[in-house]
Amino acid sequence: MPYKSWKASLRFLPLVFLVAGVARAERLPEPVPQGEYAARRKALAGRLRLDLSAGSMGVLLLRSLPEPENATFRQDSNLYYLTGTEIPNTALVLIFDRPAGTAEDSGQPARPHYAEYFYLPERDPRQERWTGPKAGAGALENDSRKPDAERLATMQLLGFDKIPEGDFPPPRFPKGPVERLSDLPRHLHRFLTESEVLFFGVDPGILGEPLSPELVFLGEVRARYPELQVKDPRLALGKLRMVKSPAEIGQIRRAVEITCLAQLDALRAARSGMTEYQIQAELEHRFTYEGARRPGYPSIVGSGPNSCILHYDANGRTLKEGDLLLMDVGAEYRRYSADVTRTFPVGGWFSEEQRKIYDLVLKAQEEVLALIKPGVPFSELDRTARKVISDAGYGRYFIHATSHFLGLDVHDAGDASSRIQTGMVFTVEPGVYIPGKELGIRIEDDVLVTETGAEILSVCLPRTAHAVEMQTRNALKSGTR
Repeated sequence: MPYKSWKASLRFLPLVFLVAGVARAERLPEPVPQGEYAARRKALAGRLRLDLSAGSMGVLLLRSLPEPENATFRQDSNLYYLTGTEIPNTALVLIFDRPAGTAEDSGQPARPHYAEYFYLPERDPRQERWTGPKAGAGALENDSRKPDAERLATMQLLGFDKIPEGDFPPPRFPKGPVERLSDLPRHLHRFLTESEVLFFGVDPGILGEPLSPELVFLGEVRARYPELQVKDPRLALGKLRMVKSPAEIGQIRRAVEITCLAQLDALRAARSGMTEYQIQAELEHRFTYEGARRPGYPSIVGSGPNSCILHYDANGRTLKEGDLLLMDVGAEYRRYSADVTRTFPVGGWFSEEQRKIYDLVLKAQEEVLALIKPGVPFSELDRTARKVISDAGYGRYFIHATSHFLGLDVHDAGDASSRIQTGMVFTVEPGVYIPGKELGIRIEDDVLVTETGAEILSVCLPRTAHAVEMQTRNALKSGTR
């Protein structure tokens, strides 16, 4: 719903949302298509080749984390963005060049080359008896050198289904596009020997701490290939991830819808004498029931003094009459996360001071929402909210940024120095936290940038102090708990 049109419907939100929410749940968004992942890989190569000298080749390497014990595996977000896979112990290699000169036959600029390889671990039949069947890399048939049945099936399953043709990759390189992980070191040697740049992202270590496997690998690369340049691809990836496709927006919409339903469930249950973890259980039950298999981040359910702790997730206190209850939660749906915060009065009414601060935070948020449109500097959002709160004398109690990008990660990749673009999704979440008064208030909504302004994806929850009080009192009267 466009920003300027939501106010008139606030009085009717509970009924309207409950009806609309059920209807929406029956029309789930289509998953991100495999072709979109392939297009992202080519788009990234197109950006990175600009960092190459004419006539030279570059290699991108992304590796997944190993499978954890007794925990659910979550793929590296950059690797997921490019492949859509949740398979541990895998690697993605892209090779591409920046051609020099013109094509001999046409006199036109030479066509750039590109090839992709996805590396899978060896299958373990014994382990698969415990964990289920896995995709395998298969092999090439001995006579034809074409992919065997297993490799073809995996190529189709994972969307790496284009068998390279023509003169690239050259015969001395592996054929691809699916290969065995055990062959990666040998293949990398071939690639890097002929490349100008390795695109590989790694975080700097901490002095005195053991080196991460990525830093150890990078040290070996620098030692063996001293002429090879190493560049970080994550800025280019972040700029791609920053603007969402229609398919991505569909997943985020659904994640936000589920989160709104969960907040309403929790509100109906919340009352004095309940524990924060019981409220958390209401929230996360709805997540799972609606198809969000996990929270996008640890659920924050903070009452009383805990409302002032920004990333509080112990969730162990018992609610009391007069408390504020701050719920900062987000469902993760098909890897895309929501991030929505509401602050409710446990007894149904804000105190005079609580309402004063709530109205101030809402005013700051509304001024930011009115500002959002393509072309505005992203940094202007924080400056605007901070000025409203500082002018009211509470600047030192606003201790975090106003907005962050949202997507595959709750604090998603992106360039905060950029200007706002159509298709961006981010939060708007001013807050004031006064620990000495056990008074923490944050209002956080998820926003999609359209050609004309901001669409509040989480408009399904009450925002004004009056609407919040009405919703809370109605929940208390319903006798759900």
